[in-house]
Amino acid sequence: MYDSTKFCTHIFERKREKQSTGKEILFFFISLRVFFNIMEQEVNKLRLIRAYAGQYGLTIGIMWIVSFLCSMYSLDFPLLGHVGNFTALLSIFVEIRLMKKFQRDTTPLSPLYRWNMAMLIGMYASLLTTMGQYLYFQFLDNGHIVSSIEKIFNTPEYQSLLKQTNTPYTIEQMTEILASVNIGDMILSLILFNMLIALLFSIVCTWTSSIRATPQTTNNNQ
Repeated sequence: MYDSTKFCTHIFERKREKQSTGKEILFFFISLRVFFNIMEQEVNKLRLIRAYAGQYGLTIGIMWIVSFLCSMYSLDFPLLGHVGNFTALLSIFVEIRLMKKFQRDTTPLSPLYRWNMAMLIGMYASLLTTMGQYLYFQFLDNGHIVSSIEKIFNTPEYQSLLKQTNTPYTIEQMTEILASVNIGDMILSLILFNMLIALLFSIVCTWTSSIRATPQTTNNNQ
């Protein structure tokens, strides 16, 4: 005798299994879509960071070049030394302000993204500054830095320091060593120094450029 109850139960279970499988497939595709949307937003955020970091790096790099030029002539004009130091310190606050402006205009950044942006700004600024330093030593210096260092060597303070350290080199020998330094070696040392400064600046800017999320930045993010 045919059992209709078992047949109905079997049909109901098969239908429930199909519904369950359909829900799992639907959930998978929805999760996949959400994942791709999140990845697309992150990629767009990174593109914005790179684009604005280039612009901000140009501004910071120009300030560093001004500071460098002032320091080159600070021995002859002491006021320029103070201007150079002020410009270098001011560049930190300018970078922090620019990063905060970027977050207010687009979206607040996590510490990792702020670190990424600060490092990119520092890298662009370092490369621009090194280029400016190369052009200066190649076309504008004309032995000015060697003569400035020679003046420092001839000061009474440095003379007494040499006597205390008992250095085997005379002032003339040290001046000749400085004059014989290759410009390539000098630029390599300068770019390493500039990158070190950029690293220190990025640490400061990363932890001081955070902002609170506002309705305006939230709407811009959406």
